[in-house]
Amino acid sequence: MKRPVFYLATPCLVLMLLLGTAVHATAQHSLSIPLTEFSIVGKPLLQGKAADFRVSIPTPQRWNVTSANLRFPYVNSTGLLGDRSRLIVRFNDQVLAQVELLPESPEGLVTVPIPTTLLKPRFNELQFAVAQDYDGQCTDPGNPTLWTHVSVERAFLDVSYTLKPVPMFLSSIADFLFDPKQFNENRVHLVVPDYSPEMMNLASIAASGTSLRFEFRQVKFTLSQDLRQGMDNILIGDKLFVAGVLDQYERTPPQNDFGIMPLPGPAPVMPEDENNQEQTELRRFVDDHTRAIIVLSGEDINGVTSSTKAFSVLSFPLPDISSSDPGSVIIPEITRETGKNLITPGQKYTLDQLGMPSHTFTDMYPIPENMTVRLPSDALLPGNLFARLALHLAYGTQMRQDSVINIHLNGRFIAGVPLSNPQGGRYGGYQIHIPMYYFRPGLNTFTFEPVLTPLITDLCTFIQLKNLFVTIFDDSTLSFPELDHWVEMPELALFMEDGFPFTSWPDWRENAIVVPPNDPLSSAAAVNIVAMTSQKTGIAPYRVQFLNEPPQQPLDILVVSPYPDISPQIMQATPMAPRLAYPWQGVLQGSKEQSLYWWNRIMADIFPERPRSVPQPSVHAEAIEELVMNSDKLLLTQSLSPYAPMRTLMVATARSPEALLQGANAMSNPLLQGQARGSVVLADITDLEFGVRSQHAGERYFVGDLGSFRWFTYIVNTYPFWFFGTLMVILTLTAFVIRRLLRTRLKAKEQE
Repeated sequence: MKRPVFYLATPCLVLMLLLGTAVHATAQHSLSIPLTEFSIVGKPLLQGKAADFRVSIPTPQRWNVTSANLRFPYVNSTGLLGDRSRLIVRFNDQVLAQVELLPESPEGLVTVPIPTTLLKPRFNELQFAVAQDYDGQCTDPGNPTLWTHVSVERAFLDVSYTLKPVPMFLSSIADFLFDPKQFNENRVHLVVPDYSPEMMNLASIAASGTSLRFEFRQVKFTLSQDLRQGMDNILIGDKLFVAGVLDQYERTPPQNDFGIMPLPGPAPVMPEDENNQEQTELRRFVDDHTRAIIVLSGEDINGVTSSTKAFSVLSFPLPDISSSDPGSVIIPEITRETGKNLITPGQKYTLDQLGMPSHTFTDMYPIPENMTVRLPSDALLPGNLFARLALHLAYGTQMRQDSVINIHLNGRFIAGVPLSNPQGGRYGGYQIHIPMYYFRPGLNTFTFEPVLTPLITDLCTFIQLKNLFVTIFDDSTLSFPELDHWVEMPELALFMEDGFPFTSWPDWRENAIVVPPNDPLSSAAAVNIVAMTSQKTGIAPYRVQFLNEPPQQPLDILVVSPYPDISPQIMQATPMAPRLAYPWQGVLQGSKEQSLYWWNRIMADIFPERPRSVPQPSVHAEAIEELVMNSDKLLLTQSLSPYAPMRTLMVATARSPEALLQGANAMSNPLLQGQARGSVVLADITDLEFGVRSQHAGERYFVGDLGSFRWFTYIVNTYPFWFFGTLMVILTLTAFVIRRLLRTRLKAKEQE
């Protein structure tokens, strides 16, 4: 007798639903991450009697870490005493391991299990410390024999984890979903009703809002018209579209326009009953509670825009509710000087405002402290203007007179502050004047590196180290002079720095992004590029403008398209134009020798001259097209726009939409960003370490805004021979005219 299908199917359905939920909840993920991917404070070469360095290890709140192991190799000096020298590994101040530093086996490979109970949902501190000795008696703490090197380049952190269920509150977007402590590959899928320019504008704002919440972590975005499993989704569109997408999965939209919900997906198919030949396959949907959908909707395009902008704004915390109606969203005023860590010329800042709180250094060789500021990419940095650093600091007593704080800018020594009073001292405003040409456009890093020496360092004498203190207070100031905006283009290094010239207004006004119509992969590539630059500036592209054809207005233009789809008019204006001269690879680009005559030195003081390249032999190249079309290479070009003066045309292209999307994701890789410069970059997507080639080709031009006197200075510096030649001609003609007038007047008087 056949059993009823109902009784057979019901337990299977229950089991299927339970298994479907369990599969998502218990999926195991494993990562092996090099320590160089994390923030390292200090030097892995541990020198002296005692030294240490630290690594900041993030643990996301979203992860349930099941196991963690640290693997690292090391090399120690063969002059150490093994029974008195140790390498200690600490995690959040808990000692995990200690290793004898034996001279007879100076190399080793260590594996250290990290208890998961020590992994807190924050940035955890991993510390490598050494205690080193070489004679067992009177050890000189600075003896060069005392060293141990931890090879962080070959050290790895192995982590296994599962994902926790996502709290279905809007507040979880910032501190749970898009958490910068997630150091795995972060992917987010954007669901849109179509690939029209209007929807791409909103997709780029949503993607930028996501990247901003991830802060410095790369995020890879994809685009389609349906949900994608295995990642978080952002559903953008009016209520009719959102309801249609969710109805396919038997789900209803959130109550309000801006909401969060679990990601639905197909459940496992119930197995057929061999005894029931008439049974049909039953298919249902289950929620993946470890993934989420963020819904950005509205009655019309204006409502969708409001929800998208509300999602992208970081200035207020999101509420502990599952959905909300954002209403109207007012974006604060955005100026050219608005941006993350961006310096406004002519302003003074305290170190606290620049992200460096008061800091006390101790011991002989304390870990240096860094401070990063960002100058506008188009800032003109002349040699006759100075930034001023005014340090407020105090230092301890009984230190030797050669104690000092060394100050570096971008890795170059610029000044030293003497700590020479054995009675201790304090500086209320120690002035350091820094020529502006020491800086560079974009990010600049100050490094404060004290060297503190005890007063008594005799052999076999107790050396007191506990009095070695120096504090730099956060009310110290850094001020900048007024600067003009003027920069030589094309220069792709500036785009990699912070998106310049497209982010000269950080909300992407006065720009246009041209993509092929109805091409989801090329559109996704453009969205990834915009999100990458917004992450650098700290501002979402609220006024971005996507188009399918080049604009006729005076705008900077970014073309993101497969190579075969680029119009001939665009191609003719790029360095890909036929018969364009390319410099010979490896030819040195020198600068013209400066004369040492006294009048040249005076003119150099009045008009500080910028180096001018010496013209070099060139070769005509027409082979780049073949390289792009026959391999997975990304081509980036910059040139003067054919549609308006002082405007830039940039092209990002590859042989296919798939390769273009891969190339756009590769643009976030530091290996590519560090090598990109000039007007042409050809990058092998599969080998960014050795496969990036940069070149200057085509005409140079300038963008920016100079005052009248600065224009005069620029003309003298850039075209000195033409300027002084023209001036001599004018003076000669003036003298000739005056002479003729005087002679005419003199003859007239003689005739009288």
